[in-house]
Amino acid sequence: STPIDRVLEGPLKEFLGEHIGIAGRPNDPLPPIWISWSHFSSSINDTNMRQMADIAAACGFKTFQLDAGWQRKILGTEPDMAKFPDLDATARYIHSKGLRFGLWVSCFRDSISKDMQAIPDGSSLPLVIRNSWGSGEAYGMSYASPWRDYYVNDLIYLHDRYGATYFKQDLSNIVFGDIREGHESRTKKESYLRALRGLLDAQVSLAARAPKITTELTHEIYWGTPGVPCD
Repeated sequence: STPIDRVLEGPLKEFLGEHIGIAGRPNDPLPPIWISWSHFSSSINDTNMRQMADIAAACGFKTFQLDAGWQRKILGTEPDMAKFPDLDATARYIHSKGLRFGLWVSCFRDSISKDMQAIPDGSSLPLVIRNSWGSGEAYGMSYASPWRDYYVNDLIYLHDRYGATYFKQDLSNIVFGDIREGHESRTKKESYLRALRGLLDAQVSLAARAPKITTELTHEIYWGTPGVPCD
């Protein structure tokens, strides 16, 4: 490391933490985090995740995160009942190993997702359609709309029900713009900033209402931009 690196990693960081405050700073260290995507991709289920929780705990991991694949069609926040017939029990098992529990989430939903049923105009316009992982058509919901409040409530529900205290927030439609009637943006260009602002506002709301939750924003919130495809 260079002298400037050491300043940033040491005295400046301590000054910011003590005198300025760092929003969202966790009370307890999260790392090291075991993440299912690295080895299993979306092929996760109750059996192999219990096996991995045993190994992760023995190796000294502190947080155990189910990545994409735990939800119905890899969309929304409803468990895939074929893979996780009792996600409550899965979560309790992970907690029993002394591990914090984390979940992967995104803003993509389909026509029968509870979000879409509750807020039909919550998706972006133009529609952002994703067809990966065999999910069928999935629509990007908009952080520049009241849906962001629904999203916050949803994460708090996952925290209250499953004890999830870490959320990896991945894949959004921010880069594609959003000008649907009733949303806050007047032009597509303006919507880039408003959508990002809405996403960040959601983090502030979540931190105020559920301070034990720690959130991560991956670079893929700008999904589709150039760069190395990694988390």
